Amino acid sequence: MKQCPGLFLFCRSGYEKDCAAEIQAIANRLAYTGYCKTTPESGYVTFFTTDFQTAKSLYSAIDFSQLLFARQWFLIFSYLDDLPEKDRLKPIMESIEQMTNFYSPLNQLVIQQANMEGKDNLQRFITSFSHPLRNALDQQNIITESQQHQENFLQLCFTSAKQVYIGYLPKGNHWPGGIPRLKIPETAPSRSYLKLEEAFVRFTSNNRSHYLQPQMTATDLGAAPGGWSWLLIQNHLKVTAVDNGPLNPKLLESGLCKHVMHDAFRYDPGYPNDWLICDIVDKPMRVMDLINHWLEHRWCQYTIFNLKLPMQQRYKFIEQEVYPWLESLQQDQLISRWKGKHLYHDRHEVTFMLE
Repeated sequence: MKQCPGLFLFCRSGYEKDCAAEIQAIANRLAYTGYCKTTPESGYVTFFTTDFQTAKSLYSAIDFSQLLFARQWFLIFSYLDDLPEKDRLKPIMESIEQMTNFYSPLNQLVIQQANMEGKDNLQRFITSFSHPLRNALDQQNIITESQQHQENFLQLCFTSAKQVYIGYLPKGNHWPGGIPRLKIPETAPSRSYLKLEEAFVRFTSNNRSHYLQPQMTATDLGAAPGGWSWLLIQNHLKVTAVDNGPLNPKLLESGLCKHVMHDAFRYDPGYPNDWLICDIVDKPMRVMDLINHWLEHRWCQYTIFNLKLPMQQRYKFIEQEVYPWLESLQQDQLISRWKGKHLYHDRHEVTFMLE
């Protein structure tokens, strides 16, 4: 067993370098010493610190909602890299018992594979191993499972059947790999619905009803075929869908949607909206200018939009272009706060919510 104080961060496979660049830059800015390790296409990044107290302090200093490339994270306690095939349980339980001296109490168990888009055979092993592990934890009274406590998670993350990271998440979502399990309704016009639904799940948390109130008004720029508009209509918002392309007819049948055939970049609503949503695939700087225009004219109170990422040096673009822009919006009092994430249902873009 190797005690490895640090952070484990889940990300999309292929985005390990971006996730590592982000956590390293933030740690440097906050004056924390540490280093990253990455494996291409693994779906995770590890950031190691000098001791457990430093790892805890760094975790507390970072607003996870502003970590773009990390889907989920936890504090690492140990790494077991040569589990005996005939008795994996013993060394894992020994490590967990030692961990309780540093991280406690433990209310829930999350056991998963590192790359949630990885091989099914590892997931089958994890499923079969979960039962004896839970029995051992119950016998030792180490963990008290409760759906009432969305905090104090014991984390086991397998990179293979012989290798596992063991750690602790004080609070956060309990989705394996940080991926919410969402289903697309049969009547949704397109799968883009899932992207906006995930954004609301992540960004509004338990306060969704505050942001999606019946009779609120919204404009959907680049709306066709209507997946994003459809979600808002299901929550009884009045939507103006702006696109030169065709909308799904069911949107108009609702009585809550008006289709305006217009260039989204030139559209003037003529009155303030509660919401602006925008899923336009275009140059990110052009989309940022569009959002800026709406905020300057006070045409929306809240906005969710996507920015397409460059193929290379993606975090560099975020750091040099997007962060300064967001900071200027706050300095000019056009927004009070922002959240962002490279969502599971995103591909080569990131999603932001401003308010």
